[in-house]
Amino acid sequence: MVKKIMKQGLIRFPFYIVVFFLTYVGGMFVRRPKQPEFDTSWEEGRKRIFEKGIEHWENQCDVLRVKRQGIDVLEIGSGNGQWLIAFTRFANRVCGIEPNEKIYRYSLEKIKEYHVENMVEVKKAPAEHIPYGEREFDLVFCAGVFMFTRQDKALKEFNRVLRDNGQLLITANGLGYFVMYLLNGLRYFSVEKTAYGLKGMLNTWIKWSTGKQIGVCAVSHSEMKKKLARNGFELFDTRIWLSMELYPLEHLGFVTNYAFLSRKKLSSSSCVTSQNS
Repeated sequence: MVKKIMKQGLIRFPFYIVVFFLTYVGGMFVRRPKQPEFDTSWEEGRKRIFEKGIEHWENQCDVLRVKRQGIDVLEIGSGNGQWLIAFTRFANRVCGIEPNEKIYRYSLEKIKEYHVENMVEVKKAPAEHIPYGEREFDLVFCAGVFMFTRQDKALKEFNRVLRDNGQLLITANGLGYFVMYLLNGLRYFSVEKTAYGLKGMLNTWIKWSTGKQIGVCAVSHSEMKKKLARNGFELFDTRIWLSMELYPLEHLGFVTNYAFLSRKKLSSSSCVTSQNS
């Protein structure tokens, strides 16, 4: 254990030397923006989410092509609960899973505030271990959290709980998201943002070059197409998506945020059944 801690320390020390150098030396050469730094705190984010109104999130379901009457929906990483509340406007069954205790409790409060507690079920669980049975849902909705999962393991679980031909919607950060954090770290002399952006870029490079995921990382279109196919999905729509219109379209040519819409492929048993009938 001591050797492991020492090894991690030896790795982290030069990393943060680079971070401090980039932030306070490299940052001197990056143009300072005139506007104050945008508040990305969780508390401020919650406020903006519900200021938009639930109609906004229901409309986004239309934009993302997942709004269908009478479907059974599971949201992965249901967060503050705005999507769950919006789903009640058109879905038959609405379920969500959220691993963070504090966020989970907050979402239950918002669901009660909007008087839909009898229409929504939320469980405390991670994407890699979904507490539902096989083929229970028509739509698995995963907005803004896929980067924080063990991606292949999560996709296997998404496939398991989806019915054949069910839809999977994933919004995920492209490399531009971490480039944005790095640039903002330099612009505002923020060691925390520089470190987060640099870590995300390094993790992404490691995943793309070795195939091994070691932490939070970006995705690309070509990577997601292969990853989805490997886990039993057919990707049929990809777009650049900005859920809250907070970020520029791209940073240094790298996409900030994607939306991937795919369909679960028919299982072999379903194919045999349909042929026999």
